[in-house]
Amino acid sequence: MSMIAIGARPQQGVPVYIPYTEAMAAGSADSVVWEFTGGSSANETGVGCLTGADLVLTQAGSVGASSGGYRSISNINQYFTCTAAALVSMLNGAEWLVAQKIKNCGLANELFAFSGGGGYLHSYANGGALGYFGGAVRAPSGAAVGFVEPPGLVSPTNITWLCWWRKNSNFHFGFVEQDTMPTRWEDFPSGQRLVCVGAGNNVGATWVSQAYPVGLAASSTLRDIAAAVISRRGLGAPLF
Repeated sequence: MSMIAIGARPQQGVPVYIPYTEAMAAGSADSVVWEFTGGSSANETGVGCLTGADLVLTQAGSVGASSGGYRSISNINQYFTCTAAALVSMLNGAEWLVAQKIKNCGLANELFAFSGGGGYLHSYANGGALGYFGGAVRAPSGAAVGFVEPPGLVSPTNITWLCWWRKNSNFHFGFVEQDTMPTRWEDFPSGQRLVCVGAGNNVGATWVSQAYPVGLAASSTLRDIAAAVISRRGLGAPLF
């Protein structure tokens, strides 16, 4: 599999506007948004195309109450889980997106972790050095392989959008410091984005082994999180 970090391209991706607040997601046919506004040890219920238990992120480790629109993952034993059925519904199509709006990102551990039945998607923050990101994704062969981290550094303090998505049969990752969610590849500065050609096909995945949209048991990345987004659409991207 070809894994490449790419800067400018002659082609540009068409912007794709995906809801990133619960108000935007009301009535959405393809996206779900969770805003982290709950009280101490409270679960979070999202808004969008899922229903019932599939809309609920279940907290563990006594996550603190929201402050200023963010909840703090303050130790490695705090995390949120979701149902495997939610991930099957959202991540098993030709396109998908997982995104988080965070700030105050800490040292290495898992941002989220999804696996099971051949599906695999993990991302960790600060792999050995403050600001670095990496992870693993399903390769064209079906195996889970690591993806290289962009050379850029993620701010340890500033508001940042982290986005992982599949578009045009390729897996993409990018991060950018801004308050609104990006819409396409070109919104991420060169050095803060990568593409893994042919990766991210989750057809047939069950996600029954790990369904952690925020963190991972005993391995969570410390950070403050304002929003999580999962969509059946990917952001805009050029053909690679």
